[in-house]
Amino acid sequence: IYPDIEANFELTNFDGCHPLEVEFLNLSSGADSVIWSFGDGTQSVTNPQSHIYHNYDHYSSKSYLVELDVVSQFGCTDSFSREVWVRPVPKAGYALSENTGCSPFSPQTSNLSQGASSFNWIFGDGESILLPDPTPPQHTWLNPEDTTAEYNTQLLVSNEFGCTNLAEKTIRVYPHVTA
Repeated sequence: IYPDIEANFELTNFDGCHPLEVEFLNLSSGADSVIWSFGDGTQSVTNPQSHIYHNYDHYSSKSYLVELDVVSQFGCTDSFSREVWVRPVPKAGYALSENTGCSPFSPQTSNLSQGASSFNWIFGDGESILLPDPTPPQHTWLNPEDTTAEYNTQLLVSNEFGCTNLAEKTIRVYPHVTA
C-alpha cells in the first residue's frame, strides 16, 4: 500500500475584473510532480506564483477552470480544480461635435461607451454628474479670462461588477468676445 496523495490548492483573487492576476498556493500532499492547467490553454510543470487571466468582452463574464494534477513517486495520481471568474471591463468612449470654441461653448456630446451601467461625466471645470443611463448631459463651458482655457474632460464608466474604464478629451475655450 502506497502513501496517500492529495491534490489541493488555494487561489487569491479568483473573481475580479480584467486583467485578473490570480495567485496560487499549492497545498497538495504526497506529490512528487505537478501539472497545472490554467484553463486558458497554458500549462506549467512547476508551482506558479501567479497567472494573469483576460476577458476582452465588454459585456459578459468569462470563467476558467484551473486544474492541478499531481503524481506521487509511486505513480499514484489525484487532481483538484477550481473556477476563476474574470469580469468584463466596460469600454468608455465619447465624441464631441467640436473640441474648440468660443465662450460660452456647448458642443454636442455622443456617448460611445460599451458594457457600462453607470456614467460619471467630469467636465474639467469643477462640475461633474453621475448618471445611470448612457444619455450624455448637455454642458456649457465658460471662459471669463483673456486667454484660451483648456478643460480636461473625462467619462468614467463602470458596470455591475465594479469594473471601470476612463476616456479623456481636452476642450479649448476661447475668451468671450463682446462687441
